Amino acid sequence: MSPDQVFDAVCQTLTTIQSNISDNVVTLSHGTVPLKDLPKFDSPLSIAATGIVGKKVGIFIPAEVNLFGDDNGKFTIDKTVQLICDLLADQKSKKDAA
Repeated sequence: MSPDQVFDAVCQTLTTIQSNISDNVVTLSHGTVPLKDLPKFDSPLSIAATGIVGKKVGIFIPAEVNLFGDDNGKFTIDKTVQLICDLLADQKSKKDAA
C-alpha cells in the first residue's frame, strides 16, 4: 500500500469520526495534527481511530501504539502515515521471512 493510499485511509477515518461527533468538520491536510486541530478528537477517540485505520490498511497495530501521538507529543497526519508505512514494511518483512 502506497503512502498516498495510507493517507486516504487515515483521512477517511478521521472525516467519518469528525462527522459523527461534531458539526464542524475540519479539512484535513498532511500537516493537520488531529489531537490538536480536530474538535472533540481526544485520546480515547485516537485509540478507536487507530483500530479503524489498521483494519482499513490491513495491518495489526499493537495496543501500545497510538498513531496520533505519544509521550513526546502529538503527530501530524504525515507522521501518522509514516508510522503506518513503517508498520506495513515491518510486517511484510516478517511475513516474507517466515
